[in-house]
Amino acid sequence: MTRILTITDRLENWGRWARSWSRRAEGDCLTAVICERLRKATNGILPGADGPLVNETDALQVDRAWRLQQDRHKSLLRWLYVRNASPDFICRRLHIPIRPVDFFDIELGRAVEALQNTLDKNQQGNRIRSSKQFDSVMKHDET
Repeated sequence: MTRILTITDRLENWGRWARSWSRRAEGDCLTAVICERLRKATNGILPGADGPLVNETDALQVDRAWRLQQDRHKSLLRWLYVRNASPDFICRRLHIPIRPVDFFDIELGRAVEALQNTLDKNQQGNRIRSSKQFDSVMKHDET
């Protein structure tokens, strides 16, 4: 049975993928290892446990859609899901009013909605391409 992922699940998966990818690219220094263990501990993952698995295919789809977003949306999503920054920090960094909290929620909602729309368009485009390829194969077989 296939589990249907919410956009939040997909973004959290993308964040795990991006964090593991950046660590592989930089190499593991002692400070990075300690910081990663502390980050996992704050998320409730015990030492030695691998934590949630990363769906690399889905993370690549999200990353492809993320790259097409406005800079402000990209920054907000990167700070929240990849760098695990607090909403207060993100607000200061991106010049979003901290109070009321609704401003952050509205900006996040816009960023997530734009990403979801891009993912939907990409998914629809993939279905169209697949059906065209199928049609061309069927026509080729008939001849």
